[in-house]
Amino acid sequence: MTSVLLLVLAMFGGVATMNAAGATAAPAVVSQSVQQSGDQAGIQAVWSCNWSATAYRVDAYCTVWSGYVRLWGRCSNGGTYYTPWVGPGRWHLWVDCGGYRLLSFGFQSAG
Repeated sequence: MTSVLLLVLAMFGGVATMNAAGATAAPAVVSQSVQQSGDQAGIQAVWSCNWSATAYRVDAYCTVWSGYVRLWGRCSNGGTYYTPWVGPGRWHLWVDCGGYRLLSFGFQSAG
């Protein structure tokens, strides 16, 4: 039985999470968009990211208008990897797990 990645998008704090589940066929790429424009305490960051994920890698193309954003990915080797924080501008962020599976990923932002 082939393993497939089931996408669970949680729009709380700008987090997108991908969890593993069993099925008969696996999609080649899962794509989505996520946006963050603040929280109840006030605007911390304003950003938008379009992302694509495979079983081993996630790529995000982000526009940051204010604040800072970074991408993180958790791999099946037990490691969690973070991109550098990026500020205003357009950015390509990615986490590549090499030969290990991408278990979950998300975005963090700061004001």
